[in-house]
Amino acid sequence: MESVEELVDVIIAFQFFPPPKGRRVGLMGSGGGGSISASDECESMGLTMPQLTAEQKEEVKESVAVPQSEVASPDTGCEQYADWWEVFSEDGQLLYRRILLHSHVSEQPFTRSGGPVEITEDTPVYVRAHMNMAGYGGQVMKGTVRDGFSSIEVEAGFGSDLERIPPQPEDCAF
Repeated sequence: MESVEELVDVIIAFQFFPPPKGRRVGLMGSGGGGSISASDECESMGLTMPQLTAEQKEEVKESVAVPQSEVASPDTGCEQYADWWEVFSEDGQLLYRRILLHSHVSEQPFTRSGGPVEITEDTPVYVRAHMNMAGYGGQVMKGTVRDGFSSIEVEAGFGSDLERIPPQPEDCAF
């Protein structure tokens, strides 16, 4: 929603829905603290959020028009966590970096959205995650928005010069 008027429209629309049945709820957000807080609040009220199947995750990805990355990392807390994921071009230009503000110890793998990334649907790009202490992870995805992405093998040190380019994380919240 982009305005108070849109929020009011949504509230009015919900008045016409039948009362929900059961204790299951689904949340969709852009990731980060707000989504975690909403999830915690739902849980404290006795609501449950079922895990999505791989097929359901694909359906959501197709309906959401923002870049997102699913990361599986050996987070142990602020001493070891995935601190960003990034998108860069074939010529090594950093196009986008999504800073992750906290560890994801009990949420593996986790998905975070970001963007926008200023590319055309047929521009080849790389996507990868970074660990705060260990540097870039072992998996790099390459592809286009139109054709999709697949994991590729890269040499050690591939694109490591991007590691020092801003933005950089300032701190780990938890």
